[in-house]
This record gives sequence, structure tokens and C-alpha cells, in this order.
Amino acid sequence: MESINYKSNRYKYESSEDYVWVDSLETPIILNGTTATVTLESVSVDGSTVTIGAAGYYLISGSLTNGQIVIAADSGIVRLKFDGVSLYNSSTSPFYVKKSKKTIVSLAENSENIISDASNYSSSEEPNAALFSNSYLAITGTGNLVVKGNSYDRIASDDELIINEGTITVTAKDDGLRGKIM
Repeated sequence: MESINYKSNRYKYESSEDYVWVDSLETPIILNGTTATVTLESVSVDGSTVTIGAAGYYLISGSLTNGQIVIAADSGIVRLKFDGVSLYNSSTSPFYVKKSKKTIVSLAENSENIISDASNYSSSEEPNAALFSNSYLAITGTGNLVVKGNSYDRIASDDELIINEGTITVTAKDDGLRGKIM
């Protein structure tokens, strides 16, 4: 097990404005075990899969006992604030950024957040990490994130992976953090 408490230097595509949270623009997504409650049309819920289809500010709380959060936004920045989130999936990654310009995950102050994936994935295709992104992914905030990579990697991005701030504890069979620095 490895614990990281880190504040990054600025990278090529990173901006301090990326980390600004606007309370008045946030949309709550409440995870309820096997489903979720949300009132915004750009977020769809199909059983235990929550798909965020547009840029915006999303405050996520609660747990999915066997589900997935998928980011599929064509443009803009998707900002997520985890405030007591617990995600588990028994067949794949519980957090998957399929596409977005940027995804920023903020860990709410004093929050405990847990992401845990399957021991064996149902497919050898993407995603292949407990927290996986095809595009730019940044993690920030003053809360805690525990990521348990039971099959492959813990946190992985096929693009930039920025750990701006936060306390992250990771366990995995393979890499702890995997991404590109541009």
C-alpha cells in the first residue's frame, strides 16, 4: 500500500482555473447502492451506470455497490467533487472517462472516498484500471481517496494524469499511477 500527499507543478495543459469550483453551478448526483438520483438531462442513469454527457460541475455522494460512473462529454471540462463516494464494480472499472476535454476530480474537504474494481475484468479492452481515463485527468482537493486496483492498475490515463492535491492511498496488482506528462 502506498499513500501519496502531493501538490504538483503546473504542466503544459494544466491551468489554475481548472481547479476552481463554483457552488452555484453544481448538480448533485446521489448514489443509492444500485442506482442514482439526478435531475439534469445531460446525466443518464441506466440501472447502476451513471453517464455524464456534458461539461459541468457535479457533486457526487453515496455509494454504488456494483456500478460505474462513465464520463462521455464531447467538449468542455467535467468537474466532479467526491464527497463521501464509494464505488465498486465486480466486472470492470467503476470509474471510466470514455471521453472529455478534461476531467477534474476534486476530493471534498475531510471526505473519505473509495474506488475498488473487479478481480477479473469481463473484457481485456479498456478500461483497465480502477479509475481509468482516455483523456486528461486531474485529481485535487483536501479529502482522501482510497483506490484498490484488484486486477490491473489503480489510477491510469492514456493522456495527462495530474495529481494536484489530496491524499491518495492505492493498492494494486500492477501500476499505482500511470499516465503521460506532456
